[in-house]
Amino acid sequence: MPVRCTAYATGLFRHDRMLVLARRVGNGMDEAETNIPARHKSKLTEYYGIGTWAFLGLACIYALTLRVLLARQLPLWIDESWTALLSSAPSLQSFVHQMWLDSNAPLYYFVVWLWPFESDFGLRIPSILFLLISAGGVVRWAPLGRERRLFWAALLILWPEGISLFQDARYYALLYLLATFQVIAYLALIREPTLRRACMWTGVSTLAILTHYYAAILAVFQGLYYAWRHRSRAIETWPALLLTIPAFGWLAYHWPRLKLYGTVGTSWYPTLEPLEALRLLAFPVGGWLVVVASVLLSNRKPTFAVLVTAAASVILLLCVGLALPVLTARYLIPIVPSLLFCVAASVRSVGFLPVAALLFLPASGFTAWSVLLNQRANFGLERAAEMVPPKSTVTWWIDYPGSKIHDKPQMEAMLADAFARADVELRQARWGTDFQAGDAAIIIYQDDVNRTVKAPKNWTCNALTGWAHATLACHAPPPTSGG
Repeated sequence: MPVRCTAYATGLFRHDRMLVLARRVGNGMDEAETNIPARHKSKLTEYYGIGTWAFLGLACIYALTLRVLLARQLPLWIDESWTALLSSAPSLQSFVHQMWLDSNAPLYYFVVWLWPFESDFGLRIPSILFLLISAGGVVRWAPLGRERRLFWAALLILWPEGISLFQDARYYALLYLLATFQVIAYLALIREPTLRRACMWTGVSTLAILTHYYAAILAVFQGLYYAWRHRSRAIETWPALLLTIPAFGWLAYHWPRLKLYGTVGTSWYPTLEPLEALRLLAFPVGGWLVVVASVLLSNRKPTFAVLVTAAASVILLLCVGLALPVLTARYLIPIVPSLLFCVAASVRSVGFLPVAALLFLPASGFTAWSVLLNQRANFGLERAAEMVPPKSTVTWWIDYPGSKIHDKPQMEAMLADAFARADVELRQARWGTDFQAGDAAIIIYQDDVNRTVKAPKNWTCNALTGWAHATLACHAPPPTSGG
């Protein structure tokens, strides 16, 4: 019989009672695969197993350390400045109003508003904690054998795109956490539909939707598959739908504002081109190599309910992105835990090490990620503030069509907050394009070709380039002294 490389030979895991319970809920683990007598283990297999788990452990520690180091050294970029502004809202009424002005769902903002630490690094700490809770929840509750639970948890930490996303003071890591718990709750519901399990899945899905509205797409497909598979038993759990009322209530309140962000004339994102849509297919699993490896090394099919609902969600999102300017790569985050679950559930143990290495290698370069994220930090206000003379009257503008719907007091407060974080004294913050009314200007734009506003010709400007965007910090020449 084939010898599998597992951690059983190391004595790290005890499978007896866990395997009985796992088979009882129908997780599809093979008895022949999980009860290999120790006498069939070779020394090579034993050392390979030890090496696999040592690599995974050290890789996860490195990836988490990398996030902390980058989170400590980088200033906030433009999207994080919105988070910083909402975190310091002086009252609940002001906070709710500013949430309504934003295009995102409210749950993450509510968390950071309650969070006590308001420094740049302090605002990023919750994202790192959310990632750790995601991995810990998988180890504790995922309906898989222990080594596969550990492998899924490792994949969640090592997902390359997460290096940049899950150290940000943004909703990404909270959405990742809730999407992970949503998969766990959905697997339990599919295997044994009860009202309690339906409430758990619906509750987690509602929280995910209140973190980002696109999470509703996965929840809808999961609900449709659940209703089709269990039919009458699914209908009996209808009271769980009452838990979605908060999400629908907030969405109805927020809808007038969202419609403005979704129009072609105000969206920051263009509609997708077909080639760009194909590129985005690689985003949820961190690269096609992982998909290929999981297929080649598979000895069982992934849980069909998770795979088909995730695939349907990706396809629908890409179709929407081809038709409307409403999609960017990070909006696919709700799908990632489902697909990483499929990888963990499908590869053989002997494939754990190469698949984990394929994920870890793109995420392992501190210098490379530091350069990339430093470039992204240029797409923001804090670094620009350091290039403006102190005690200036600064006018700022984001050069894209959506700027016309931004709230003037909110944007001026955001600039003032950024200057305070950069420890640069500011006389007055202004939002608009009348740069001559002040003595300094900050202009954020996508590229020189499509720029529609420019600073006065005789002003001194410094350009901070980052990714596909740039920030221009300009100031008027010093006044000449009279003779």
